[in-house]
Amino acid sequence: MGGSDGFYVAADVEDVRGTALNLATGKFDMNGENCDACERIFVHADIFEQFCQEFVRSVESFTVGDANVESTYIGPLYCAAQVTRMQELVDDAVQKGATLACGGAPARFEEGSPLNNGFFYLPTVLLNCDSSMRVFNEEVFGPVVGLQRIPEGSTVEQIAQEINNSPYGLTAGVYSKDKQLATEILEHVDCGTVYWNKHGVVEPWMPWAGRKDSGSGTFLGLQGIRECFCKTKACFF
Repeated sequence: MGGSDGFYVAADVEDVRGTALNLATGKFDMNGENCDACERIFVHADIFEQFCQEFVRSVESFTVGDANVESTYIGPLYCAAQVTRMQELVDDAVQKGATLACGGAPARFEEGSPLNNGFFYLPTVLLNCDSSMRVFNEEVFGPVVGLQRIPEGSTVEQIAQEINNSPYGLTAGVYSKDKQLATEILEHVDCGTVYWNKHGVVEPWMPWAGRKDSGSGTFLGLQGIRECFCKTKACFF
C-alpha cells in the first residue's frame, strides 16, 4: 500500500517545536522509505514561518551515515536509481517555485570513506510546495519532504481538499488542540486511516486499508481477518 500522506498543522498547536519534531521523525524514520511517512505537511499561515524554522532545525540534526552506527538517523537508500529520483523530485519542485530549506543533494563523506559508494541522500526540506510538483503527487519513498502554507481563513472543506489532492489515500492527520476541528477536517478526508495529534500508529485490532491508488483490501482488525482468511460463499436454496 503506497502513500503520499498529508498532515495539517493548525494555528492553535501549543508546542510548535514538539509538533515539528514529531512530524519530522514521522517523515524521516526509515529514511522516509515508509508507506505511511508524513510526506505532505500543510501548515496554517499564522505559524508557518515558526514551524518551518523548527522543522528544519530538527531535520538538520539528523545524522547521515552508516546504519550500523547507533547515532545514525539517515542511512542509505535501497538503490542508486532512488538517489537519482530524489534529485529529480527536488529539481522539479525548485523549478516550479519551491524553496530549498536544507539538503537537496546526495550525501558526501570524507575522502576515502567507503560510504561514498553507498546510496545516500541528504534529508531535504522543500517549502512553499503545491500540487503542481511531483513531490506532492508521487510517493516519495525517501528523505525529501514538502511543506505548504494554508492561508488564514481557509475552511474545513478547503483544508481537507488540500489533503485529498493526491492520487493516494493511505493515512492523514491533523495536529490541533481542538478535537472538534480535527474531527470535522478528517471527516472530509478520503483515507483509510486518520490521526489526531499523532501519526504512524498501527494496532492489530484496528483495520488497515488504503483508498485510491494506495490499494484495495484490508488487513488487521476483524474486517481484515475476515477478508484475508475467510472466503465468501453465496448459497441459493
